[in-house]
Amino acid sequence: MRQEYQMMEEMGGVGEDLNDSIMRTAYGLKGLGMPLQGMKDNFMRLSTSTIQRFQAELINPNKIYVCAAGVDDHQEFVKLVESKLSFLPSSSFAGKTREPAEYRGGESRNENGGEEVTLALAFKSGSWKDSDVYAFQVLNTLMGSSASFSTGGPGKGMHSRATKHLLNRLSFVDSANSLCTCFSDSGLFGLILSGPSNSSVDLLRALTNELKLLSQPINPIELQRAKNITKSNILMALERQKDRLEESVKNIKTFGKLTFHEYCENIDKVTGEQINTAVARMLFTRPTFVAEGGGVNRLPNYDKIQNMLRL
Repeated sequence: MRQEYQMMEEMGGVGEDLNDSIMRTAYGLKGLGMPLQGMKDNFMRLSTSTIQRFQAELINPNKIYVCAAGVDDHQEFVKLVESKLSFLPSSSFAGKTREPAEYRGGESRNENGGEEVTLALAFKSGSWKDSDVYAFQVLNTLMGSSASFSTGGPGKGMHSRATKHLLNRLSFVDSANSLCTCFSDSGLFGLILSGPSNSSVDLLRALTNELKLLSQPINPIELQRAKNITKSNILMALERQKDRLEESVKNIKTFGKLTFHEYCENIDKVTGEQINTAVARMLFTRPTFVAEGGGVNRLPNYDKIQNMLRL
């Protein structure tokens, strides 16, 4: 079993990555803070009874959504589903619900003496039901990613702040990416920078300054461009029928109704003032700081980083 695990790890299937470190620091080792690929110790303890309990909790009539698109006869489809799934027993674990995520924040540093360093600074934002969820989606596009640069696509990566303010302006920034993750009961927004380890302090200063800059008035043209790109990305993502079906299921599960047809309208309603207010409120929450690479122990302590974020 151990040999099989090591083979999986070498293939990149279960190793920890930066995202796991950020989520673990933000939420602790439970719920959203657990690594996506699981923990090595848990993997080694897997048993038949553990797997059966897991199946009983998740694969039961009270937690299954069956959806379809392009069905000619609804009743025929219902009968087909009943004939195929009616054998599933209702489990005593069916009523078990996951505890709401509890954001905690904090810091994690991994000094490896290398020549590169990656810094991530994130904050609690909002869930899918939060009133500012669309503001954060537009903000995510506005901040963008230096990796999405496209010479043939005006308004894409070349116009994002990650490219204009950081990659193109600061020689010590090798890459810059926004972080925007939403869940049913929580969310994270932040920024990730990478560069040479001997510039770790400069990277941290650029990281905090760029986040603080988001609380200041946004140029209307820049805001409209970000809103247009956000809507374009959504519409392209929903072009295929199976993707619309998947989004419909998520809508029903999260909101109890279909909402994807309202996405673009709600994005159009986002204002610069709403983004500024959401960011200012976010910066007052306890930050999640993750640093990996060389020179991370030379960085200011957690309290000083919090002071650097004060508006």
